[in-house]
This record gives sequence, C-alpha cells and structure tokens, in this order.
Amino acid sequence: MDPNSVTPAIVPIIRAGAPIVISIVILLTFGATVTLVLTRGLPAGSEPIVMMLIGALVGMVSQVSNFWIGSSSGSRDKDATIAAAKTMAPAPPTMPIP
Repeated sequence: MDPNSVTPAIVPIIRAGAPIVISIVILLTFGATVTLVLTRGLPAGSEPIVMMLIGALVGMVSQVSNFWIGSSSGSRDKDATIAAAKTMAPAPPTMPIP
C-alpha cells in the first residue's frame, strides 16, 4: 500500500483506532490464557513458560489500564487543552498610557 494514497482525513481515524484494537487484543489474550490455565491446567513441563507468558500479559494489561485511565489519559486531555488554546485568537496588543 502506497503511504501517499491514504487520504489525510483517514490518518487520524487510524491513529485513534489503533490503541483501541491493541488494547482489546491484549485483554482478550490475557482473559483466554487465564481461562485456559484455570479450566484445563498446565501441561506437564510447561509451567515455567506459561508462567512467564502470564507474567508478560499481566504487565501488558497493567499498561493498557494505565493508558486508558492513567497518565496517558491526562496527557491526551492536556494536549486537547493546549490545541484549543492555540486556536483561540490572541488579544490585541494594548498601548501603555503615558
């Protein structure tokens, strides 16, 4: 796909949708892994690998949570406030009274 063929209007939609898709994939993978471990148990000899996988997924779930309700959410709000302030017209300069 040619990067120049993507219309500029679609780019913000793609950027806005990517965190949602990635978050959903991480949460579903974590849920499926925990469900499988709890319902079927661990295969013999695979305990260390499965525990490392679950540990990595716990870290990813924590990052997803922090992104949506933590500091990244505040950063997005701050960025929106700054962008709104930039679009406001500046006050006209005032002349000092002698």
